[in-house]
Amino acid sequence: MKKHILANNSFYRRISNEKDDLAEHLLDNSKKRTTEITDKAFIRVFEMIISRYSGIIENTQPMYKALQGIDHSIAELFDHTAHEILREITDLRAKAWMLTNVSESFAIANVLKKKINIKASREQIQKIEDFDPRLLNRLHNQFTKLRHKIIQALTTSVVMGDPVSKAVGRVYLALPKKQKKDQIRKLKRMRRVREAAVPRDFEPRSSDALMFGNSELFDWHFDQTTWQKLMDEYNQDFMIVDRSPANVFDIKNPYSDLPIKEEILSNEAFYGWEVEQETTHDFVQAVRDGEIKAAKDNGIDDFLWIAILDKKTCEICCEWRDGLTTTEIAEKLESEPDLKEACDATTAPAHFNCRCRMAPFSSNIEPFEPETDVGLQEWLNSL
Repeated sequence: MKKHILANNSFYRRISNEKDDLAEHLLDNSKKRTTEITDKAFIRVFEMIISRYSGIIENTQPMYKALQGIDHSIAELFDHTAHEILREITDLRAKAWMLTNVSESFAIANVLKKKINIKASREQIQKIEDFDPRLLNRLHNQFTKLRHKIIQALTTSVVMGDPVSKAVGRVYLALPKKQKKDQIRKLKRMRRVREAAVPRDFEPRSSDALMFGNSELFDWHFDQTTWQKLMDEYNQDFMIVDRSPANVFDIKNPYSDLPIKEEILSNEAFYGWEVEQETTHDFVQAVRDGEIKAAKDNGIDDFLWIAILDKKTCEICCEWRDGLTTTEIAEKLESEPDLKEACDATTAPAHFNCRCRMAPFSSNIEPFEPETDVGLQEWLNSL
């Protein structure tokens, strides 16, 4: 049986690359908002310490009680921050899923001559946006570990008799550091679609039959609310002012007595820690889920694993899966328990930092090269 892999089609690859650029834009905007949320939380931590530290040093209150009070206040602050970041990640998940789901349907429509389904209804999006207690627990865990580091640094400063500038310096050194992201390509603006009067979830009448690439669009379920959020992302330039604590407060390095200033002053700088990794992993999962759902809704049930191996990926998980279909991977996992115990994933991502892709393929419909130069963004603007 011949496998017709859509990823070998030049039109499909071009649309996929456009989709990846748009999705990357979503992720970058979300990381900027998360960085802004985190900066505000860290600034509040420093304000607490600066306002209470002198009382501890001057022995106006017992050290353990004062530190316990600060610890409790930071715990409440970080709990609120974790919930804020959870909402941001969940919102990104819905937008990324819808973008990739609709875009994948467009790509499939143009390389396979068949009627196309889009099933991105409000009900579907609500399932994606459901409260995720495991994700919240992981976020809480990261903030709890950070809180313990902060209190440990503060305790050391009290014991050493540090002035407040050095005390906040020890705390600053316990925080995650910002890392600069490589500049991405400038994206073409996308204009708004439809007016607010359009219902949240609409289905065109049969008389409004749409031509969808080279195929007729005959089943259309679309959540307008999430789509409008997605469009708004591309009609705004989300900029943040760098509010790192070192650029707001007078902080000294406790070891050199020199002032500390943030080395990376950039709108493209994100905190390099586990919370950022959670955002990226959840985003990649939403992108892959959206692609796979779109393909399955249009009669494609199997996918080829394309491994992307680098220093961040796990070769044990990904290398042997490269070039196998989801069906073949499932069969191999059942026949080799050791592989299944190590990693039981049949679709990407298999683990954190996994950037492997799933390529849909058809065994009964051969894809062809459309004679059109229509791009993804141009089509999205026509909706």
